[in-house]
Amino acid sequence: MSLQTTIDNLKTRRDNIATELAAIAVGVKGYYPTASGPGANPDHDGHTLRLWEELNRYNALINQLETDLAADGGNLGDSYTQGW
Repeated sequence: MSLQTTIDNLKTRRDNIATELAAIAVGVKGYYPTASGPGANPDHDGHTLRLWEELNRYNALINQLETDLAADGGNLGDSYTQGW
């Protein structure tokens, strides 16, 4: 897999997280993904925080990879992403 493909895949995941956060922000009633079982106490705020943290990690990783790619003139080979 090329580095550009990896970056594109990371951007897709990042965009999906942003879409999920946007749905939460407008107050999707009953959105409690960590709730399970009778009488469960869902952690809505914790889930939202985890999504924000994940979004920030993806943004940082994408920025770093794009910087690396630009610094190399777009010539980073397939070996760059092996082992991920």
